[in-house]
Amino acid sequence: DQRVLVEAASAAKKITPTLRKRDYAMAFQHAMDAMTRYRKVWGEEHPDTAMAYRNLAIVFLARGNSEAAQQTFEQALAIQRKVLAPRHPLTAMTHARLGLLLAERGEQARARPELEQALAVLADVLAPDHTLLLSIRKSLNVPD
Repeated sequence: DQRVLVEAASAAKKITPTLRKRDYAMAFQHAMDAMTRYRKVWGEEHPDTAMAYRNLAIVFLARGNSEAAQQTFEQALAIQRKVLAPRHPLTAMTHARLGLLLAERGEQARARPELEQALAVLADVLAPDHTLLLSIRKSLNVPD
């Protein structure tokens, strides 16, 4: 199991640099590899599995597949709500990502509660000028 976890973490670390290179197929492969390995060791209800879903959602978003991204963010949130506190910063970050996606698609009524929940937590843990906080506030029309 330890070897599988090391391999999962290694795959997860490769996602962001691969996305920066715009190699979306390879980023997807890394995200799926990490998720498969975390699920093998931890099962569905574990914080690492939830993060793997969130990473996969980010890849879907980068590839322009907002429907798959939304569904995958929602899967991550379902796990995070079970295994982390509702006000946990990682849960809040997933709420933020989902809310920003919904807002970008013009679904303000669905985006607002996600963004408000994220802001309530992240305002206490991130620097006031953090880009995620600025994006949330802008989407909610809340002054800095």
